[in-house]
Amino acid sequence: MYENDFEEDGISLLDLIKVSIGTKRISRIRFCIIVIIILIATYLAVGVFYNNSKADYVASFQYQIPSLIQKENKDGIVSSVSYLDGTPFNVNSLVSLENLKNVKESSNNFSNIDVDKMFDNTDINASFNGLLEYQYSVSIKKKYFKNEAQAKSFVSALVYLPLATSKELVEATDNSLYLEQATSEGMTLTNEIKNLINQANHISNTYNSLVSTASHYGKTKVLIDNKLVDINELKVVAQSKIDTLSLSLYLNEVEANHYVRNYSNQMVKDEIQNTYNNLLAEQAELEQKINNYNSMIQKDTMINANYANYINCMDRKVEVDYSVEVYKGYIDYGIESPTFEAKLSNVVSILKDITDEMTEVQKEIYQEDLNTIFYQYNSVVFETGTMSTLLILVIGVVLGIVLAAIVNLIFGYNTYKNDKYSSSIDKTLEAQEEPKAE
Repeated sequence: MYENDFEEDGISLLDLIKVSIGTKRISRIRFCIIVIIILIATYLAVGVFYNNSKADYVASFQYQIPSLIQKENKDGIVSSVSYLDGTPFNVNSLVSLENLKNVKESSNNFSNIDVDKMFDNTDINASFNGLLEYQYSVSIKKKYFKNEAQAKSFVSALVYLPLATSKELVEATDNSLYLEQATSEGMTLTNEIKNLINQANHISNTYNSLVSTASHYGKTKVLIDNKLVDINELKVVAQSKIDTLSLSLYLNEVEANHYVRNYSNQMVKDEIQNTYNNLLAEQAELEQKINNYNSMIQKDTMINANYANYINCMDRKVEVDYSVEVYKGYIDYGIESPTFEAKLSNVVSILKDITDEMTEVQKEIYQEDLNTIFYQYNSVVFETGTMSTLLILVIGVVLGIVLAAIVNLIFGYNTYKNDKYSSSIDKTLEAQEEPKAE
C-alpha cells in the first residue's frame, strides 16, 4: 500500500535537479570537485595543447620600398616587380628556407626555432593581402615559439629582409657604368661618345623615375649639401646641361674629321683594319641573306618568321654600310686631335658631376622612405585559430556541471529515492495516527 502511494507520486524534475547538484554535504562537495577538475582539464586540453598546436601568429604589413621597379603589361596591369638589379621581388621568396636560416642565425634568441621543420611542414606562409600595393601577410604556427615576444622579433627580422636587400642594392647601384666604359683603356673615340650618349640617356631616365617615385610618396625636396632642393628643379638643371653638350654633334665631328685616338700607334691601325675587314665580311653575308629573302618574295614562299628576319637583316645592313664608310675613312684619312680629346674629357667631367649628384638624390629618395608598416603596430603579430579563454572556461564549466550531475545521479538517485520513500511512509503513519489521538 505504501509502495503504491510512493510510486504514484514518483520523482519530479525538481527532485532530479536537487539530486544532480547534491542533497547532502558530501554530494555537493563532490559536485564542486568534479566541476573544478573538468574545468582545469578542459583548459589544459584546449587552452594549452589544442591552441598551441593549431594557433598561428599572423603579421599583416605593407612594404614601402621606393626602389622597386614595376613593369606593366599592355592592359596596364603590373606583370612583374623587381629590385634595382632586376632580381624579381616575390613575397613567397620571403619564406624561403635560406631566408629562414639567415634570420635564425642572426640572433641567439632564435636558436630554439626549428626552421627546417617549419619549412618542410609548410607551417609558414606568405600571401598578398588586400588591394594596396605591397600589402602582405605572413602566417607561422605558434608552436615554434617560446612566447609572443620571440615571435614578434622573428617575424620582424624576416619581414625586414627585403628592406635590407633594397638598401644594399641602392648602395651598390653603379650609375657610372657607361662613364666607366667610355673612359676604359683602348676605347675608340666613336665608342666613347656612344657610351657618353648612353650615360646622358641614363641620367634623364633615372631622374624621370626619381621624380615620379618621389611624387608617389609625397616627396618634392631632398637634402643636398645640407640644403633642401626641389627634385624637379635638379632634373631640369641636369637635362639642361646635357642638352647644352649636344653629344650627337661630337659623334658627327669625330666621324666627319676621321679623328682616331693614338692613330700613330700601329696596333691601333691594325685594330681599325681588322674591324673594317669584319664589317666587310658581315656586309657580304647580309647581302647574300637579303638576296635569298628577295628570291623567296618573288616565288611567294616567304613565311612570317622569315619576313621578320628579312626586316632585321635590312636594318642591320644599313648600320653596317654606314660603319664600313666610317672605318674606310679612318684607314684613308685618320688623324689624331688632342684638342677634340680635351673637349671630350671635359664632357666626361660634366657628366660625372651630374651623375654623382643624381646618385645622392637617388639614395635619399630610395632609402629615407624605406619602411615596413605593420597593421598591428607595436605588437607586430596577432594570434588566430584559437579558442578564447572565456569560451574555454564556459565549455569547461558546462562539461563539469553535466558530468558532476551525472555522477551525483548515479550515486545519489537511489539514496534520495529511498529517503523520500521513508519520508512518505512516516507522513502516512502520522496521518493515520492523528484521528486515534482525538
